[in-house]
Parts: sequence; C-alpha cells; structure tokens
Amino acid sequence: VACQDTGGHHRPCAHANLASAIDEALNKVTKTPANAYLCRKIRPLLPSYSSDYTAQVPLTRIRDIAHRSDIPKWLKDDIKHNLQNKLHRCAGPEDLVTAERIWNNVKDMGDISGAFKEQMWIFMGELKEFFNAGGLDEKIDDALKKGEPDGAAKGLMEGFFHEKHAGHAQSRLEAIGRLRTHFSNWFETADHGEVMQRTRLIDVGLE
Repeated sequence: VACQDTGGHHRPCAHANLASAIDEALNKVTKTPANAYLCRKIRPLLPSYSSDYTAQVPLTRIRDIAHRSDIPKWLKDDIKHNLQNKLHRCAGPEDLVTAERIWNNVKDMGDISGAFKEQMWIFMGELKEFFNAGGLDEKIDDALKKGEPDGAAKGLMEGFFHEKHAGHAQSRLEAIGRLRTHFSNWFETADHGEVMQRTRLIDVGLE
C-alpha cells in the first residue's frame, strides 16, 4: 500500500477523529495472548485526539506564521507550500521532519525575526504533541502538570521519576511495577478519551 500525498484535502482534525475511532475500537477488542501485543503497538502510532486537534481547524498557528510580515518571501513560501498546505491536505509525521528542517535553517540567522522564531518553536512543540512524538519523561511531566489520570498516579509517577534518576535497577523496576499496576486498574473503569490515550502512551513507554 503506497503511503504518499494523494492531493486530497483532509485537515488534521480528520486524522485525530480517526485515531479516536481506532483507539476506541481497540478498547473493545477481547484481548488474547495473540493480539494484546499488537493492540499495544498500534496505539503509539496514532496521532493525538485531544480537543486541541479534533477542533474543526486545528494547528492554526502555522497559518499565522506563514502570513507574518516580518519574514522574507522565500521563507514564507517554504512554510506555506511545504508545511502549511501539506498539513491541511494529509498530515503525516514527515511534516515534523519538514518543520525541523525549516527551523534548523533559520534558528541561527541573525536577520530572521526573533518573534517569528518564538512562534515557530511553539508550533513545533504543538506538532510534536499532535504526533505523540515526545519521550516518556515529557509525557509523564505533562501528566503531572495536568493532574492525570488521578491523584494516586501523581505520587507513583513522582516516585518513578525519583527512582529512574537516582535509584538502583531493582528499585526502578519496582516503581514501574507499582505504576503500571495502578494504570491497569484505572483503565478498567476509565472512559474513552484523550486522558486515557495520554495515560496509555505512558504505560506503553514504561513497558
């Protein structure tokens, strides 16, 4: 199956809604030793379906960036044609590569607006979040800031952080076990949604 830009028009919200539908379908699959591993490996490949991305017109910051008056035309054209338009046709992880290329080209240019660089850096963070491209520490830190998924998990995640960076191998494994056991119990009664997705990605990362 070819994976390529077909020239269609599907805003990132379409990808987010599809990811939600796929994740919900996976929740309903009766898990067996034969399929449980596969189900867990599919989830990290899905984009985020948080409310920021299921909105009708998500990732609007790039549109504002592409129309700034304080950047040269060649940079505007690069952003508009290779990033903004592509995201609004058929978003894919390759767009994060494009954003990183643009950033690396301009980050050290003294004649490029500092305000533009600030907004571009923020957008790259949003794009990284959309594709769930952050590392485990970033995901746990985000969960702690949001208070997700519950109060008990907060203490267990903080304990894991401590053991990860200061503890011995055995204590790290024990901290992971306690946290994953808590998540497993929480998943049994939690509702489908963005909090469950973010928590599952942490669980998969711990694995």
